Amino acid sequence: MEVRFLSASYDCIVTDFRLIVERKPNPGWKVIEIANTSSHLLAFAKSGTADYQVGERRFRVGAGDVLYFPKGQVHTGISDPDDPWSFYTVTFDIAPPQAGDPPPLAWLDTVTETGSAERYQFAALFAELHRAWMRQKPGYLMHCRSVLTNLLYLLIQQQADLRDTSVHSEAIEQAISLMLERPRDSFSIAELADLAGLSPSHFRMLFKQTTGLSVVQYQNRLKINRARDLLLSGGCNVTEAADFVGIPDIYYFSRLFKKLTGVSPSAYKKL
Repeated sequence: MEVRFLSASYDCIVTDFRLIVERKPNPGWKVIEIANTSSHLLAFAKSGTADYQVGERRFRVGAGDVLYFPKGQVHTGISDPDDPWSFYTVTFDIAPPQAGDPPPLAWLDTVTETGSAERYQFAALFAELHRAWMRQKPGYLMHCRSVLTNLLYLLIQQQADLRDTSVHSEAIEQAISLMLERPRDSFSIAELADLAGLSPSHFRMLFKQTTGLSVVQYQNRLKINRARDLLLSGGCNVTEAADFVGIPDIYYFSRLFKKLTGVSPSAYKKL
Protein backbone atom coordinates (compact mmCIF):
# COMPACT_ATOMS: atom_id res chain seq x y z
CA MET A 1 0.00 0.00 0.00
CA GLU A 2 1.26 3.50 -0.84
CA VAL A 3 0.92 5.13 2.56
CA ARG A 4 0.61 8.64 1.17
CA PHE A 5 -2.70 7.60 -0.42
CA LEU A 6 -4.30 6.57 2.86
CA SER A 7 -6.30 9.79 2.94
CA ALA A 8 -9.85 9.19 1.75
CA SER A 9 -9.60 12.35 -0.33
CA TYR A 10 -7.45 10.31 -2.72
CA ASP A 11 -9.90 7.42 -2.95
CA CYS A 12 -13.30 7.14 -4.53
CA ILE A 13 -15.92 4.74 -5.78
CA VAL A 14 -17.26 5.19 -9.32
CA THR A 15 -21.04 5.20 -8.94
CA ASP A 16 -22.43 6.23 -12.31
CA PHE A 17 -21.64 7.13 -15.93
CA ARG A 18 -23.26 9.84 -18.03
CA LEU A 19 -21.30 9.78 -21.26
CA ILE A 20 -18.19 8.26 -22.84
CA VAL A 21 -17.37 9.67 -26.26
CA GLU A 22 -14.52 9.97 -28.75
CA ARG A 23 -14.48 13.31 -30.56
CA LYS A 24 -12.75 13.71 -33.91
CA PRO A 25 -10.83 16.89 -34.91
CA ASN A 26 -13.21 19.81 -35.43
CA PRO A 27 -11.78 23.30 -36.12
CA GLY A 28 -14.97 24.91 -34.79
CA TRP A 29 -15.25 22.94 -31.53
CA LYS A 30 -15.72 25.00 -28.37
CA VAL A 31 -17.51 25.08 -25.02
CA ILE A 32 -18.07 28.43 -23.31
CA GLU A 33 -18.37 28.69 -19.53
CA ILE A 34 -19.86 25.24 -19.18
CA ALA A 35 -20.29 23.47 -15.84
CA ASN A 36 -21.26 19.83 -15.45
CA THR A 37 -23.41 20.18 -12.36
CA SER A 38 -24.33 16.50 -12.15
CA SER A 39 -21.04 14.80 -13.04
CA HIS A 40 -17.26 14.96 -13.05
CA LEU A 41 -15.38 15.11 -16.35
CA LEU A 42 -12.18 13.42 -17.45
CA ALA A 43 -10.68 13.96 -20.91
CA PHE A 44 -7.60 12.77 -22.78
CA ALA A 45 -6.09 14.68 -25.70
CA LYS A 46 -5.26 12.25 -28.52
CA SER A 47 -3.86 14.83 -30.96
CA GLY A 48 -3.94 18.52 -31.84
CA THR A 49 -4.26 21.43 -29.42
CA ALA A 50 -6.91 23.42 -27.57
CA ASP A 51 -7.01 26.40 -25.21
CA TYR A 52 -8.79 26.17 -21.85
CA GLN A 53 -9.66 28.65 -19.14
CA VAL A 54 -10.74 27.95 -15.56
CA GLY A 55 -11.28 31.15 -13.63
CA GLU A 56 -8.21 33.29 -14.24
CA ARG A 57 -6.05 30.30 -15.21
CA ARG A 58 -5.36 29.54 -18.87
CA PHE A 59 -4.03 26.28 -20.30
CA ARG A 60 -2.68 25.12 -23.63
CA VAL A 61 -3.68 21.48 -24.02
CA GLY A 62 -1.78 19.13 -26.33
CA ALA A 63 -1.51 15.44 -27.20
CA GLY A 64 -1.12 13.25 -24.13
CA ASP A 65 -2.57 15.74 -21.66
CA VAL A 66 -5.27 14.62 -19.23
CA LEU A 67 -7.92 17.08 -18.03
CA TYR A 68 -10.04 16.71 -14.90
CA PHE A 69 -12.98 18.97 -14.04
CA PRO A 70 -14.80 18.25 -10.76
CA LYS A 71 -18.55 18.50 -10.64
CA GLY A 72 -19.76 22.06 -11.08
CA GLN A 73 -16.44 23.61 -12.15
CA VAL A 74 -17.00 26.27 -14.82
CA HIS A 75 -14.59 26.05 -17.76
CA THR A 76 -14.14 27.25 -21.32
CA GLY A 77 -12.42 25.28 -24.07
CA ILE A 78 -11.69 26.23 -27.69
CA SER A 79 -10.02 24.00 -30.26
CA ASP A 80 -7.11 25.46 -32.24
CA PRO A 81 -8.64 25.96 -35.71
CA ASP A 82 -5.29 25.32 -37.38
CA ASP A 83 -4.51 22.23 -35.30
CA PRO A 84 -7.87 21.01 -33.92
CA TRP A 85 -7.62 18.52 -31.12
CA SER A 86 -9.23 15.09 -30.95
CA PHE A 87 -10.02 13.61 -27.56
CA TYR A 88 -11.88 11.17 -25.38
CA THR A 89 -14.33 12.46 -22.79
CA VAL A 90 -15.98 10.59 -19.92
CA THR A 91 -18.50 12.12 -17.54
CA PHE A 92 -19.18 10.19 -14.35
CA ASP A 93 -20.08 10.42 -10.69
CA ILE A 94 -18.03 9.32 -7.68
CA ALA A 95 -18.48 8.93 -3.93
CA PRO A 96 -16.03 8.76 -1.01
CA PRO A 97 -15.37 5.24 0.30
CA GLN A 98 -16.52 6.03 3.84
CA ALA A 99 -19.29 8.15 5.34
CA GLY A 100 -18.11 11.58 6.43
CA ASP A 101 -15.00 11.60 4.25
CA PRO A 102 -14.14 14.80 2.35
CA PRO A 103 -15.05 15.10 -1.35
CA PRO A 104 -12.80 12.72 -3.31
CA LEU A 105 -10.18 13.95 -5.80
CA ALA A 106 -10.70 17.59 -4.84
CA TRP A 107 -6.93 18.14 -4.79
CA LEU A 108 -6.30 17.05 -8.41
CA ASP A 109 -4.89 19.62 -10.83
CA THR A 110 -6.91 20.54 -13.90
CA VAL A 111 -4.27 19.51 -16.45
CA THR A 112 -1.72 16.71 -16.16
CA GLU A 113 1.09 16.33 -18.66
CA THR A 114 2.14 12.73 -19.29
CA GLY A 115 5.45 11.24 -20.34
CA SER A 116 5.75 8.84 -23.24
CA ALA A 117 5.17 5.70 -21.14
CA GLU A 118 2.22 7.15 -19.24
CA ARG A 119 0.75 8.59 -22.44
CA TYR A 120 0.58 5.11 -23.95
CA GLN A 121 -1.15 3.76 -20.81
CA PHE A 122 -3.73 6.53 -20.74
CA ALA A 123 -4.43 6.24 -24.48
CA ALA A 124 -4.92 2.47 -24.25
CA LEU A 125 -7.23 2.69 -21.24
CA PHE A 126 -9.38 5.48 -22.70
CA ALA A 127 -9.73 3.47 -25.91
CA GLU A 128 -10.72 0.37 -23.92
CA LEU A 129 -13.23 2.39 -21.91
CA HIS A 130 -14.81 3.79 -25.08
CA ARG A 131 -15.05 0.34 -26.72
CA ALA A 132 -16.67 -1.18 -23.65
CA TRP A 133 -19.22 1.65 -23.47
CA MET A 134 -20.11 1.42 -27.16
CA ARG A 135 -20.37 -2.37 -27.40
CA GLN A 136 -22.36 -2.81 -24.16
CA LYS A 137 -21.61 -6.48 -23.76
CA PRO A 138 -22.96 -8.26 -20.65
CA GLY A 139 -21.23 -6.77 -17.63
CA TYR A 140 -20.07 -3.67 -19.54
CA LEU A 141 -20.78 -1.29 -16.66
CA MET A 142 -18.57 -3.37 -14.40
CA HIS A 143 -15.91 -3.26 -17.11
CA CYS A 144 -16.26 0.53 -17.46
CA ARG A 145 -16.00 1.10 -13.71
CA SER A 146 -12.89 -1.06 -13.58
CA VAL A 147 -11.16 0.80 -16.41
CA LEU A 148 -12.12 4.25 -15.12
CA THR A 149 -10.91 3.35 -11.63
CA ASN A 150 -7.59 2.36 -13.18
CA LEU A 151 -7.44 5.65 -15.08
CA LEU A 152 -8.10 7.68 -11.93
CA TYR A 153 -5.46 5.70 -10.05
CA LEU A 154 -2.89 6.41 -12.76
CA LEU A 155 -3.80 10.09 -12.65
CA ILE A 156 -3.38 10.18 -8.88
CA GLN A 157 -0.01 8.44 -9.16
CA GLN A 158 1.14 10.84 -11.86
CA GLN A 159 0.25 13.96 -9.90
CA ALA A 160 1.45 12.60 -6.55
CA ASP A 161 4.82 11.68 -8.06
CA LEU A 162 5.19 15.26 -9.29
CA ARG A 163 4.35 16.58 -5.82
CA ASP A 164 6.79 14.20 -4.13
CA THR A 165 9.85 15.72 -5.80
CA SER A 166 10.32 17.92 -2.72
CA VAL A 167 13.67 17.49 -0.98
CA HIS A 168 11.74 16.71 2.22
CA SER A 169 9.38 14.06 0.80
CA GLU A 170 11.60 11.20 2.04
CA ALA A 171 11.52 12.63 5.56
CA ILE A 172 7.71 12.70 5.49
CA GLU A 173 7.65 9.08 4.30
CA GLN A 174 9.97 8.09 7.16
CA ALA A 175 7.61 9.68 9.66
CA ILE A 176 4.67 7.81 8.14
CA SER A 177 6.61 4.54 8.24
CA LEU A 178 7.21 5.09 11.96
CA MET A 179 3.47 5.49 12.52
CA LEU A 180 2.84 2.24 10.65
CA GLU A 181 5.48 0.33 12.61
CA ARG A 182 4.21 1.52 16.00
CA PRO A 183 0.38 1.57 15.86
CA ARG A 184 0.01 1.82 19.65
CA ASP A 185 1.92 5.11 19.81
CA SER A 186 0.61 8.59 19.10
CA PHE A 187 3.35 10.92 17.89
CA SER A 188 3.32 14.67 18.39
CA ILE A 189 4.18 17.09 15.61
CA ALA A 190 7.27 18.09 17.60
CA GLU A 191 8.52 14.48 17.73
CA LEU A 192 7.97 13.87 14.02
CA ALA A 193 9.41 17.24 13.03
CA ASP A 194 12.54 16.50 15.04
CA LEU A 195 12.86 13.13 13.29
CA ALA A 196 12.56 14.90 9.92
CA GLY A 197 14.96 17.68 10.87
CA LEU A 198 12.31 20.34 10.28
CA SER A 199 10.58 22.97 12.35
CA PRO A 200 7.13 21.91 13.65
CA SER A 201 5.34 24.52 11.49
CA HIS A 202 7.22 23.48 8.33
CA PHE A 203 6.65 19.78 9.03
CA ARG A 204 2.93 20.40 9.64
CA MET A 205 2.61 22.18 6.29
CA LEU A 206 4.57 19.55 4.31
CA PHE A 207 2.69 16.67 5.93
CA LYS A 208 -0.68 18.16 4.99
CA GLN A 209 0.52 18.79 1.43
CA THR A 210 1.78 15.20 1.09
CA THR A 211 -1.11 13.29 2.68
CA GLY A 212 -4.08 15.64 2.51
CA LEU A 213 -4.58 15.23 6.27
CA SER A 214 -3.22 16.71 9.47
CA VAL A 215 -0.88 14.57 11.58
CA VAL A 216 -3.66 13.83 14.08
CA GLN A 217 -6.16 12.95 11.34
CA TYR A 218 -3.63 10.70 9.63
CA GLN A 219 -2.73 8.83 12.81
CA ASN A 220 -6.39 8.38 13.71
CA ARG A 221 -7.14 6.96 10.28
CA LEU A 222 -4.18 4.58 10.53
CA LYS A 223 -5.34 3.37 13.93
CA ILE A 224 -8.98 2.90 12.90
CA ASN A 225 -8.01 1.15 9.67
CA ARG A 226 -5.83 -1.24 11.67
CA ALA A 227 -8.60 -1.81 14.23
CA ARG A 228 -11.12 -2.38 11.44
CA ASP A 229 -8.95 -5.13 9.95
CA LEU A 230 -8.52 -6.76 13.37
CA LEU A 231 -12.28 -6.79 13.95
CA LEU A 232 -13.05 -8.20 10.51
CA SER A 233 -10.44 -10.93 10.92
CA GLY A 234 -12.24 -12.17 14.06
CA GLY A 235 -8.98 -12.24 15.98
CA CYS A 236 -10.08 -9.90 18.78
CA ASN A 237 -13.01 -8.11 20.34
CA VAL A 238 -13.64 -4.36 20.39
CA THR A 239 -11.75 -3.73 23.62
CA GLU A 240 -8.72 -5.69 22.42
CA ALA A 241 -8.70 -3.88 19.05
CA ALA A 242 -8.85 -0.50 20.80
CA ASP A 243 -5.96 -1.46 23.07
CA PHE A 244 -3.89 -2.75 20.14
CA VAL A 245 -4.03 0.63 18.40
CA GLY A 246 -3.32 2.58 21.58
CA ILE A 247 -6.79 3.97 22.34
CA PRO A 248 -7.65 2.43 25.73
CA ASP A 249 -10.67 4.72 26.24
CA ILE A 250 -13.31 2.46 24.68
CA TYR A 251 -15.89 5.26 24.48
CA TYR A 252 -13.53 7.58 22.59
CA PHE A 253 -12.47 4.66 20.38
CA SER A 254 -16.09 3.87 19.52
CA ARG A 255 -16.90 7.51 18.68
CA LEU A 256 -13.81 7.84 16.48
CA PHE A 257 -14.48 4.49 14.79
CA LYS A 258 -18.04 5.46 13.91
CA LYS A 259 -16.93 8.91 12.70
CA LEU A 260 -14.43 7.39 10.24
CA THR A 261 -16.34 4.28 9.12
CA GLY A 262 -19.99 5.26 9.54
CA VAL A 263 -20.78 2.35 11.87
CA SER A 264 -19.93 1.40 15.46
CA PRO A 265 -17.09 -1.09 16.03
CA SER A 266 -19.49 -3.67 17.48
CA ALA A 267 -21.68 -3.43 14.37
CA TYR A 268 -18.64 -3.50 12.08
CA LYS A 269 -17.46 -6.74 13.71
CA LYS A 270 -20.72 -8.39 12.62
CA LEU A 271 -20.38 -7.39 8.94
